Amino acid sequence: MEPLPLFLLRFSHTRDNSASPRAATDCHPFVTHLPVGPTLDVSATANRIHAAQEAGKPVVHLGWHHGLFEFPGRLTQPFEAINLGELYTWCAAHPDGEVITFYTKYGVPVKPELEVPWRTGRILIWRSSDLCNGPHIAPQGKVEEENKSDD
Repeated sequence: MEPLPLFLLRFSHTRDNSASPRAATDCHPFVTHLPVGPTLDVSATANRIHAAQEAGKPVVHLGWHHGLFEFPGRLTQPFEAINLGELYTWCAAHPDGEVITFYTKYGVPVKPELEVPWRTGRILIWRSSDLCNGPHIAPQGKVEEENKSDD
């Protein structure tokens, strides 16, 4: 077993008052008990995507999703991703569909049907028909670069 780096060790006294090194994770409750709260759990959104796919309802992610929903949602079909330039065309072709994103850079002016806290932001879910009927935004910057994965 690899020795722990010095900054992870602290000395504590045992019953016989001899100093013995212990891992910091053994002695500090903050380090040992980092809860995974609802802002990190994407399973509710992933399950919603799975249910939509199983029902034949079109669902798409605005921007690259980095595979965030595949495992927790047990998705058996590919989860399509589109860029901002394709958004309104996709919505017009799938008026009964849903659009999901966790990106805030788009600034979509339509109120989402559902906002789910995630990390330091939100996962946003819109009905396609709401996006088509609401105010549109023009694509900005290089839209062709959006769907490239860093993975």
